[in-house]
Amino acid sequence: MLVHPFLQGMLVFYEIRICNLHPNSILLLATFIHIYDAFVGIETHFKLFQYLFCLMKKGVVGGSKIAGGVYLDLNDEMKNRYLSCPWKTSLTEWYKRWFYIMDESGSAMFCDVGYMPEKRTSWTERPVYTGQVEELMNLIDWSRLDGLGVVSNILSRRVMPC
Repeated sequence: MLVHPFLQGMLVFYEIRICNLHPNSILLLATFIHIYDAFVGIETHFKLFQYLFCLMKKGVVGGSKIAGGVYLDLNDEMKNRYLSCPWKTSLTEWYKRWFYIMDESGSAMFCDVGYMPEKRTSWTERPVYTGQVEELMNLIDWSRLDGLGVVSNILSRRVMPC
């Protein structure tokens, strides 16, 4: 499985597998990566990602499904500073239409359908130094960019950064 280096690093840092991520989280990751790759022309910055997003566990304690059991959420104070997009918040029973297949040996680190992630403090930690984060946020004219435009750009270019 070819996995974007940013996604690989995120999975290792948070100690999760790609199949643990909810589909909306994969879309959020793809748009985040694409903004910096295509619109700014720089590598995606993990500290900025941590500043914008936190990882949450779905469901009640211990009740999460393995597939889609964790999701990305914008930190509250970032909701007005990031992409405006009508992200669908409920995908009822999406998992009934998804399936996972075995990948080549050695890739279980990224897609182990039997792995149940445990919540960690790293999921909600934010970077201490925010000077560089502000510089990176200011590289984009957010008023001229919205989530639908970024997703449309991904689709029209036929690229999926994750």
